Amino acid sequence: MRELLDIKLFSQPFSGFSKPHLQLEDGRAIAELYAKLENTISVLSDMEARKSYIYAGGAARLIGFEPSRAEINSIWEDELLSRVHPEDLQKKYRLEFKFFQLLKSVSLDERLDYSLITKLRIKNDQGKYILIKHRLLYLSSTEEGNIWLALCLYNMVYDHPGFDVPEGVIINTRTGAIIDSEQG
Repeated sequence: MRELLDIKLFSQPFSGFSKPHLQLEDGRAIAELYAKLENTISVLSDMEARKSYIYAGGAARLIGFEPSRAEINSIWEDELLSRVHPEDLQKKYRLEFKFFQLLKSVSLDERLDYSLITKLRIKNDQGKYILIKHRLLYLSSTEEGNIWLALCLYNMVYDHPGFDVPEGVIINTRTGAIIDSEQG
């Protein structure tokens, strides 16, 4: 499934940017703020440059994740993804493909209204699986509608009644409507 995502993401033509450096810097600032304010592991991926920028907030320390580099030459944060349970990783890729297809079908103005939330089991530094909430947003697109900047947020799932995360859901955050769901 990841290979199919690669094909779809990398076959997009990248042109029609207005001030792309400003947009990239804005995206990096947003990712860094999420890492600081929500203690997430934030990963901003640039589809055109095929690079990612990793910001390790408090969640990184809790699972013992110390990225070897803050900037990588890939849109996939493999150093972190290698810790995700294989079943959950396939679910993540499957839902990301559905999410990509959905966003390609909606107007550019509506894209920020959608996000993907997935519950993942991820190994901590002791080799024990703990729960993480993964959230994906597409922050920026070209004028032709091609997806350019993606933001992945990895948060801790709190062990408290009522603090549950769906197995996998695509949601319209403006209306609260569930677009697609994968339970169990």
